[in-house]
Amino acid sequence: MSVIKLIGDAPNQVSRNRDLGSMAYQDLNNVVIEGGTLAGLDIQSLADQVSADAVNTGIVNAEQFLAGSSAVLRGGSTNLVTYSEDFENPAIWVKTTATVTTNNAIAPDGTLTADTYTATGTSGQLYRVLTGYSGTHVGSVWIRRRTGSGVVNLKALTGTAFVNITAEVTTSWKRFTIPASLPNGTTYYFRVQLVTNGDEIDLWGAQLNLGSTPQPYLKTVATAVTTAYAAPLESPNGLALPLLASMTPARNADMTFELASNTSLVVKVKGSDGTVRSATLTLA
Repeated sequence: MSVIKLIGDAPNQVSRNRDLGSMAYQDLNNVVIEGGTLAGLDIQSLADQVSADAVNTGIVNAEQFLAGSSAVLRGGSTNLVTYSEDFENPAIWVKTTATVTTNNAIAPDGTLTADTYTATGTSGQLYRVLTGYSGTHVGSVWIRRRTGSGVVNLKALTGTAFVNITAEVTTSWKRFTIPASLPNGTTYYFRVQLVTNGDEIDLWGAQLNLGSTPQPYLKTVATAVTTAYAAPLESPNGLALPLLASMTPARNADMTFELASNTSLVVKVKGSDGTVRSATLTLA
C-alpha cells in the first residue's frame, strides 16, 4: 500500500500548520501556494511573484523542483530598460517633487537592491523616456507600500495618448504592468507617480519587453539585455528552439545559441566565474 506524504503532518508540527495556509495538508508533489506565512515570508505574495514572473503558474511540483535545471525549460527574455534597479540615478531616472533612497529594502529576489521612492510634494513623479520602439510593448515594475495611502499611478505614453493605470499598493511585493501599443518609432514614457505628499513605496526591477506579457525579469545596467532559451539536455522527441541574432547568457551555466549566418552558429556559455566564453561552429 502506497503512502502519500503530506506537508506538515509531523505530530510536533501541528501547531505550526496554520502558518502554512493551504500548504499545510497537501500532496507533496503538487503543492498549491496560497495564504499563510513561511519563515516570515507571506506565501500568497510568493505565489503572486512566482506567477507574475512567468516562472510557472503558481503550482510547485516537488519532483520537478528537485530534479534540477536539466528538467527545466526556461524561455528567453529581454529588458529594454537600462539601469533597471538604479532608480536614484539622476542621469537616467527623472524625479519631480520626489526623492529616491537606493538599496534601502530587501527586493523580491532576497537581495538588498530595492529603492525607496518618497513623494516630497503632491503628485511626485519618477519617470523614463524610452524612444524608437514600435508595436505592442509592456512595461513592468515591482512595487510595495512603505507608508501612506499606497495609491500609485502607472503611466505610459503611446503616441500622443497616455495609458493610465491607478493601482492600490499593499505591503507585499507585486509586479505591476503597463502595456502600450506604440506607433512606429515612437516613445514609451515609463512613469510611476505617487498622488499624496509624503507617501513612500519600495521599487525594484523595471522592465520593458516586446509583447503584452511581461517576460522573466532581467537586471540591466548600461545596456539592454537579452537572454536565450535554456532547455533540457535530454529530449527524446527532439527539441526546436528559436535562434536570435544576438543573445547573452545571464546566469552562471546558461548556454545560448546565436545564428550568425546560414552556415555559422555561435555557442556561448557563462561559467561559474561569471565569464562568458564562446565558440563558433561552421555548419555544413
